Amino acid sequence: MTLRVRWLGRVRYRDAWAVQRALHAGGAAAAGPDDHLLLLEHPHVYTLGVRADLRHVLVPPAEVGAELVRADRGGDVTYHGPGQLVGYPILSLPGKHSATRTGMADTVAYVRSVEQLVIDVLADLGLPDAGRLDRYPGVWIDPDSDDPRKVCAIGVRLVRGRSMHGFALNVDPDMSYFGHIVPCGIPDKRVTSLAEEGLAVSMAEVVEAVAARAAERWGKGDVDLAIHAAPAAEPGAGLAPGLGTGGPAGPGGTGGGAPSPSPTDGVSVQLRSRMAKAGVTEGLQISARKPEWLRAQMKVGRDYRRLEHTIRDLGLVTVCE
Repeated sequence: MTLRVRWLGRVRYRDAWAVQRALHAGGAAAAGPDDHLLLLEHPHVYTLGVRADLRHVLVPPAEVGAELVRADRGGDVTYHGPGQLVGYPILSLPGKHSATRTGMADTVAYVRSVEQLVIDVLADLGLPDAGRLDRYPGVWIDPDSDDPRKVCAIGVRLVRGRSMHGFALNVDPDMSYFGHIVPCGIPDKRVTSLAEEGLAVSMAEVVEAVAARAAERWGKGDVDLAIHAAPAAEPGAGLAPGLGTGGPAGPGGTGGGAPSPSPTDGVSVQLRSRMAKAGVTEGLQISARKPEWLRAQMKVGRDYRRLEHTIRDLGLVTVCE
């Protein structure tokens, strides 16, 4: 079994979720499936876990330039965006799982494993005061103090002994986006980042540290790393070439995968994959926003607000929203 670690750059949440589902389903159907760790950033998005309270979303996400997605992971509402390292381990966990469902004890043990990986990474980077806080999953700074601060959110799903979703480590994101939600449904505790804690590290350094610890913790056989394209700024979206390419390497090494192409925000995974297979690598830059005269303006008045409050009070989610 090979652990394949990939830096994917900046990828829309729904696209990354589709890749996770494909790897999870393919692995479940194969004999001796490979494990994967996808490392990436998302454009601004708020995601809701299966038991999330919609009232914890305090403003319409579109008003702050973010999406809202209801996912099938555990946990409440959280934020993903540029400057935050998201890790999605798709792993076959050993021995303790039934063929039809996963026990809660196994889920807790797996969450602890992900927490420990992040705690070890932070210690490697020079932040030794990270740990766990009773009753609150994730990784916290100064957890035993009067001011514990959450630096990494964790939300996972285990199906047939194979994992999905994962962790979101705040490296240096725009922290104002956390002010538009009740992060993880916890109103009385702060969220922080490595930058706010005084740790000046690049995204590339954090990616390398996570990959090294993942190879040590989850790399039971060969480890295939393709993370060399991870830049300090302006991550790319090398999704299609980064999956399944590159030669095996030991922990801390790099595989021979192709480097990620330039950023392609706005291009779907399916289209990007088809174009890459056809050898089309130019013309995928979509960085300019629509001019104001081309945008449809949404009129938000008293009736809209009244309807919005009714929807949230009833816990509804509409197609239009």
